[in-house]
Amino acid sequence: MADMRKTVADLMTEVKEHPEYVAIKEQLEAKHEELLTEELGEWKEKCKDLSSGYRDEIKRLQGMFHVAMEELDVRKGKGLVLKHGE
Repeated sequence: MADMRKTVADLMTEVKEHPEYVAIKEQLEAKHEELLTEELGEWKEKCKDLSSGYRDEIKRLQGMFHVAMEELDVRKGKGLVLKHGE
């Protein structure tokens, strides 16, 4: 079984190192970059704009949560709220 896996791996390596394969792969990667770079920046900016509102809201809610936890600790300290397990 190990010999078969090694043989398959060797054959795959040979294919990936074949000059035609390498040339076509380079062409594909170049074309891929060419097509992506034109639109990718625009889409990233749109996503950033859309998500900025959510990020601000999350930060606001996190701040509210921290204030609530601090208030809960104060009330527990005064004995106004039972501690967990009491």
